[in-house]
Amino acid sequence: MNSQTTITIQEVRRNLPNFLERLNKGEVLTVIAHSRPVVTIKAEDGQNRSAQTAKFLESVRAARSHATQKLDPTKSYKQLYAESIADKYDLS
Repeated sequence: MNSQTTITIQEVRRNLPNFLERLNKGEVLTVIAHSRPVVTIKAEDGQNRSAQTAKFLESVRAARSHATQKLDPTKSYKQLYAESIADKYDLS
């Protein structure tokens, strides 16, 4: 593929998995902020690139799923924090 595309930081934040898949297919991405290029990104060459990308995409999707969970409005932030720590370190 090897085409080059210009995207904004906001676009990357909204749809990171899509851009990682595009990189994996050989596309080169130039990220801009305030109409100025910040970085140009291309995937590394190598046999394990697809497997590494797939693993990373899965972790991004899992993090996004966890981040979009609704908080219980009846609990204090201290209770929510304590529950989060208990879940993270399996302290139940």
